[in-house]
Amino acid sequence: MGADELILLDDEAFAGGDSWSTAYALAMAIKKIGEYDLIFCGRQAADWDAGQVGSGIAEILGLPSVTLAKKIDITDGKARVERVTADGYEVIEVPLPALITVSNELGEP
Repeated sequence: MGADELILLDDEAFAGGDSWSTAYALAMAIKKIGEYDLIFCGRQAADWDAGQVGSGIAEILGLPSVTLAKKIDITDGKARVERVTADGYEVIEVPLPALITVSNELGEP
């Protein structure tokens, strides 16, 4: 478990970018890197608080996505995700590869 590799995208061109341009830049980097099973994104950025980048990446890459995950189980090429909703939670299952945005509750005991 854990990351095998980390890549940092850092360029002055990112300054002042909106959610779509950020999602596009990240999606193109992910495409260039190649094969993956899961892409994890945070809930939202602290600066704009929009929560749109993860879903934008999934749309650009043509991946299924689940937002606000609080628990994730991987079996048989699928992710079973318990996600936070206004009324509690719901369980969604998606095929891999997929993109999942995580909630603050993920990893809490």
